[in-house]
Amino acid sequence: MQSLGIRREDKNQWEARVPLNPADVKTLIEKTGMTVKIQPSTLRTYTDEDYTAAGAEVTEDIWGCDLVIAVKEIPARLLQPNRAYLYFSHTIKGQPYNMAMLKKILDENMTLLDYEPITNDAGKRLIFFSSFAGYAGMIDSLWALGRRLNEEGLDTAISDVRMTHKYTSLTEAQEDIRRIGKKIEEDGLPKALTPLVIAFTGNGQVSQGAQSIAKLMPHEMIPARELPTYFDTHEAKTDRVYLSVIEEADMVEPNDPAEAFDLQTYYTRPEGFHSVFERYLPHVTMVINGIFWTERYPRLVTKDSLKALFEKQGRPSLRVLGDISCDIEGSFETTIKATYPADPCYTYNPDQDRSQDGVLLNGVVTMAVDNLPCELAREASDFFSERLLPLLVQMNDTDFGENLDTMSIPDEMRRAVIVHRGALTPRFAYIEDLMNKVLQA
Repeated sequence: MQSLGIRREDKNQWEARVPLNPADVKTLIEKTGMTVKIQPSTLRTYTDEDYTAAGAEVTEDIWGCDLVIAVKEIPARLLQPNRAYLYFSHTIKGQPYNMAMLKKILDENMTLLDYEPITNDAGKRLIFFSSFAGYAGMIDSLWALGRRLNEEGLDTAISDVRMTHKYTSLTEAQEDIRRIGKKIEEDGLPKALTPLVIAFTGNGQVSQGAQSIAKLMPHEMIPARELPTYFDTHEAKTDRVYLSVIEEADMVEPNDPAEAFDLQTYYTRPEGFHSVFERYLPHVTMVINGIFWTERYPRLVTKDSLKALFEKQGRPSLRVLGDISCDIEGSFETTIKATYPADPCYTYNPDQDRSQDGVLLNGVVTMAVDNLPCELAREASDFFSERLLPLLVQMNDTDFGENLDTMSIPDEMRRAVIVHRGALTPRFAYIEDLMNKVLQA
């Protein structure tokens, strides 16, 4: 592989991320002698001049490069026959909206690599933006909570939280959350808001990123199983927030009462389990969702569970659903659409079974921005680029015209090849049935 092309990101006005920053482009050129071409852009977090100074050629014509990379999907109309591409293709779950793109890649003898399956020998993902989705999602969810509390007439330090993209950096946002936490510790929260409980689904990169932001405030951890009864025996204090991490063993149960919960069984046979997440909803102020979900898995928050909650409590303590995962009508059934950073929320009213844009009083506010890392574009890009660079350096001798089994390519990247020379690789052969069902519907 002697040349690398970097496509501009243009999916929306917020997408300022890059897969490789100028410093790492410079290193790649120096270590490999590779030619790097990048399309011009006025949106990205680094300027064209930054890349020119690093030794890249700024040009529209990147399509003849041995490998073209991007962050988001490259539109099918731009893909060229017999070429190789690397980007988040969103095809691994058979996502219907990208099956036509995948069909073109197959029909025109292309090679497709995806960042998501780039893993080490133990199966751990190596290149991701997940933590930054957690950071930004938590900040935006706190902003939404502050707006909702304002609607209720509750004056709290949380109202000082800004939307993530209003901060100049992650560091500034973290310092502000610490300052707000200090005010909570000194002044206390209103009794009407106490206890303020934030629950997190799962404990992966997204959830841990979100937790790290929440933990900048004075806090106390509550084990998930104790959450429904915790304040029966513990005083609810105003000088802190309460955090609870609800993992799979606590959010679902086997359909067979005689069967004990087993995580691997749940992953391989999720149809044999049902959600018990509704037991936590009466006891939380906000839920932050960061789990992987497909239609095989049970939903955690359903319209029925929210309707029952409102019928029982009138105006429940639950104010905000921060759906970082943002699967439409997925693990949170009330996530009806994705939102953008400038207008991140809508409110679901269980009594009327309808959603309205904005932060409103009658219902549960949903934060559902689907490209949260772009709100921290510079830091997210640097983190991503640092991890991608070593693999690209090792691909200096890669020839995508060779057979996959014998091709000189790092094993981490070999696992990420979804399509090679117009054929799904064995690991991803299952996608063909999903694609055919979508295209024949």
